[in-house]
Parts: sequence; structure tokens; C-alpha cells
Amino acid sequence: MRHDPRPLLAKRFPVHVIWRINRKVWSLRPGRLPKVLKDVIVEAVDKVALSTGMQGLGVRVARAVNKVMGRSGNVVSDRYHAKFLLNPTMVKRARNCLLTNAFKHYRILGPDPFASRVAVCEPRTWLVRNQV
Repeated sequence: MRHDPRPLLAKRFPVHVIWRINRKVWSLRPGRLPKVLKDVIVEAVDKVALSTGMQGLGVRVARAVNKVMGRSGNVVSDRYHAKFLLNPTMVKRARNCLLTNAFKHYRILGPDPFASRVAVCEPRTWLVRNQV
């Protein structure tokens, strides 16, 4: 797959980051891995910091998943996809996507039990501060 260069990261815009998990790996939702996923938050001030943070997060998640599953190999199947949130509507839609993800993928009714409904850290951008 061809990779286009990533756009520059502007401090004033939040970024919605999505990973595709390898199909051979268990779901990250059940109670097997919540501690690893809950304790790691990536908030970056520039493109290099985001890339480095996502690589570090990917390594931590892969090690934890592989240890629990007794396997080796990749857990994240491709690079992360980043979407810049340029206005309040885009932030609201991204937040709604996170909160309804369980229904979309697993048909779990109600709010996603693994999605945070309150900010877990103080957002740096005004777009996100106004939405939480």
C-alpha cells in the first residue's frame, strides 16, 4: 500500500487517530487488556511527537496483547490514520464515533463501556475544550 506523506500537525486542531487491529488478534474490548489501554494517552504537539507516541503505544499494546495471547507478531495491521478536526461539528462527530463504536462493531447497545465520557486529561485545543 502506498503511503502519502502525513500533513503537518497544527497545534490548534485536534486529530482523530484510528488504528486497524490485526484480524488474528483478539478483540481489545474484553477485560483482558483494559489496564494497558487505559493508562496510555497520546497527546502530541507536532507531527514527530504524534508519530513517536503512536509507535510507542503500538509497541506497548503489541507486547501486552502478545503476552496475553501467547503469540508473537504484529498487532496493529497498518499505520494509523489521522483525521484533522477543523471545526466544532467535526469534533462532535468524532466524539460520537468513539461513544457509539461498540454498537457499530459489536452490536452492544448503549454507550461504549470502554469510551471515556469525561476528559481524562485537560484538552489543549479550544475545539475539544468546548465539547467536553
